[in-house]
Amino acid sequence: MAISVILFFFWENRKNNKALDKASKIIKDSEEKAFEMITNAKKESLETLSKAEKTEERVLEKEEKVEKKLENLEDRQEKLMQKEDELREEKEKLEDKKFELEGKLSELSRLTEEEARDLFLKKIEEKYEED
Repeated sequence: MAISVILFFFWENRKNNKALDKASKIIKDSEEKAFEMITNAKKESLETLSKAEKTEERVLEKEEKVEKKLENLEDRQEKLMQKEDELREEKEKLEDKKFELEGKLSELSRLTEEEARDLFLKKIEEKYEED
């Protein structure tokens, strides 16, 4: 009977060892898979981060280009507005001269030939008096 108990004990112990070996193998395989999954996840996250950084750089470059173009457009608009003001002033001056000349022409048209000649000579004399 003692031998049967010992054999039973060895038999159960052997089954126990097989179960422990199987459990250890399952745990080891699980740990290896977990490590592999973590490694792959880290690798993918680094790749995604790298792509995101490159995309951010491109976006920033494009943003800078757009800002420069906007500044150039604003400068051009300001220059055009200044030019428009200058042209408006010149136009006003030309209109004033036009009215002045029309007045003089109207005045001259009422003069006789002799009066017109005298007026012309007087203007030339005034113009070149200092010379």
